[in-house]
Amino acid sequence: MTYPTVEPRLFERLLALWPHAPEYRGLVGSLRGGPSAQLAYGLGSSQRTFLVAGLLAELGWPCLYVVPTAQHAERVSADLETLMPAAAIKTFPNLEVLPYDVLAQGPDLPAARLSVVEAILHRVAETAPGAKAGPLVVVAPLASLTRKLPPADDLARHAWTLVPGQAYDLSALAARLTAAGYERVPTVEAPGMFSVRGGVLDLYPLAAVEPVRAEFFGDALESLRVFDPTTQRSTGTLASVTVGPASEFLPDGKRLERAVRSIKTDVTRQGRRLEQAGLAAAARRLRERVNAHVERLEAGDVRSLDAYLPYCYPDAVSLLSYLPAETLVVWDEPARLREDADAGRTMHRERYGPLLESGGALPRQAESTWQYDDLIAQAKQLGMRQLLFSLILRRLPGTSPDALVSLTTRPAGAFHGQWGLLTSEIRRLADAGRIVALLVGNEGRASRIGDALGAEGLEIARPSPGQPLGPGIHVLPRTLEEGFIIPGLNLAVLTENEISGRAVRRPRPRPFKAGRKVSSYLDLKPGDYVVHIGHGIVRYEGVTSLEVDGVRRHATVVPDGNRIVVFVDETAHVFGACDPGETAGEAGGGEDTLVAPLPGLVKSIHVAAGQSVSRGAPMIVVEAMKMEHTLAAARDGVVAEITIAEGDLVE
Repeated sequence: MTYPTVEPRLFERLLALWPHAPEYRGLVGSLRGGPSAQLAYGLGSSQRTFLVAGLLAELGWPCLYVVPTAQHAERVSADLETLMPAAAIKTFPNLEVLPYDVLAQGPDLPAARLSVVEAILHRVAETAPGAKAGPLVVVAPLASLTRKLPPADDLARHAWTLVPGQAYDLSALAARLTAAGYERVPTVEAPGMFSVRGGVLDLYPLAAVEPVRAEFFGDALESLRVFDPTTQRSTGTLASVTVGPASEFLPDGKRLERAVRSIKTDVTRQGRRLEQAGLAAAARRLRERVNAHVERLEAGDVRSLDAYLPYCYPDAVSLLSYLPAETLVVWDEPARLREDADAGRTMHRERYGPLLESGGALPRQAESTWQYDDLIAQAKQLGMRQLLFSLILRRLPGTSPDALVSLTTRPAGAFHGQWGLLTSEIRRLADAGRIVALLVGNEGRASRIGDALGAEGLEIARPSPGQPLGPGIHVLPRTLEEGFIIPGLNLAVLTENEISGRAVRRPRPRPFKAGRKVSSYLDLKPGDYVVHIGHGIVRYEGVTSLEVDGVRRHATVVPDGNRIVVFVDETAHVFGACDPGETAGEAGGGEDTLVAPLPGLVKSIHVAAGQSVSRGAPMIVVEAMKMEHTLAAARDGVVAEITIAEGDLVE
């Protein structure tokens, strides 16, 4: 006997069991009654996602699900994708670059964030009278939610739709793409790029899987096609395409003018403070750094300069302001969220202080993030319904739930591959009239489990489509993080975690495509990431000219972790990347004087005046550029004098 493929709407029928629980009906009534905060306690991980999926299936609201970490977000997203296959489950990731850093950011994380923004803006547009909005769930690690955003209208003005048959001014479209943060290039190869060749506009929306080719005849848009960026060949047609912004940081001219004035005022004020504190070099460094950024801002070049967001957007908001008022906001373990927020604030303060003293930032740049209490207050002010999950009933500082919800649940037993114990428990549950759902990962395994249970005399239920689920054993080729039993629903869920002792996650689709072979270094530009057959992922830094044995040759330079690889005539020459602190004596002042390689903070001193040291012995540790540098003795000798102390700033 072969177990059949799962009925597509079976999970909807599992969720439809929730109204049988009085506590659930009371929770739904409270949420429908208006803005409120409900605290549900005693639920484990997958029990929470099962409850949220049931609420969203009944209420039809969008949802913001806030979790402590990115790993937690992956688990929650996977559970919700299993429980709500028709929903749009989006993860809002945090950027790896600190808010006050002026550093380039790879396209993947901004693309993922902007795809969420586009989905929300599209959802809001769909809520116009007579329009039907599809389900949308945004799962956000807390760190991603604390980063400030421009007002929604500021990004919404950079989103529009192209439809064949409509008339467009191609030059105006190119200007609009540039204003939206897209880079004009000869050939489109990566997200955030566009090109214009005659009557053809190629563009790669940051949130798209493939680039789009728009073909014009005069001002009329004749066709839209997706194409392969490797071969540049069309692979399909589109009825329309929505073009969103290619950056979160797109201030207009008026905002830039106000920002530049404020930045100039602050750099003058902060420079004077540093000079009064005896840090003239730091003041000089601050002016040189910020003035270079101001020149770019005045020219309208805002790439990688979102560290100045507090100056451009004094009216900045959080992602909460992008969502409709009827959004259900879920706070997963508020006590931990608060602890993580406090730890993050402490970390930023510890990093930001030395950065200010070394001339690496302006004071107002620290205003790039929200505090946890700010977010709670915003959700309340926006009139959103809030659901708080806590494993145990505890007091939550800064939060006053309007009601407490206790749902009686318990974890499922663990069998770890012990087939006899498993079948006995399944038989006991089935004989007790339970609905037993076995989630086993894929259809092949579902078929084998179904056949094996049948051989044990356990009948597998085959419910009629559209009918309510009744007692029986159901085998589903899906998975959750963990199983559970909810007596009030007469439901027992067992997953691979309990059945075999291993967690099987549903593979999440990733829009990766095969790369192309680089035929010449001329195909690359400095900063490109490439996969080298012998060295893995490396960053191309350019071509230089070297003299080898009296012959001048071209060399390609790529950094590879803590090494530098130089390719000459297809031969790789590998060099170690030195800690500048190890050669500090040679870099300035000679062998008798130890000089810091960079401005920084003295973290520790390992020697004392009069102490004998050997060449290479560690003497001082300096923290600079967020890294610790060990300064070593350049030769054997005796420490004559130490003119600094731990905690001093050195230049």
